[in-house]
Amino acid sequence: MPLPKRSVGTPGQEIEANRLACRKVNRHRRIDFEELRRYQAAQQQQLELSLQDLTKLSEELGLELQVAGQPHAIGARVDHGI
Repeated sequence: MPLPKRSVGTPGQEIEANRLACRKVNRHRRIDFEELRRYQAAQQQQLELSLQDLTKLSEELGLELQVAGQPHAIGARVDHGI
């Protein structure tokens, strides 16, 4: 199952692609805070779905990810003690 190829661009690119709404003030673009939070939530959801897909593929292939010398399943949550 191929993963969709979509990268996050600059805010200007995201606005031009209609993924981030804004309003123009003179020559400047203004993004409402609620719109920014909506966009961030959508990006987070897409990230989590992509990690789930990657985890599923890695499990199907029997792969593990090495992080700092310790094996971790891809997509597993790591507590950094922060």
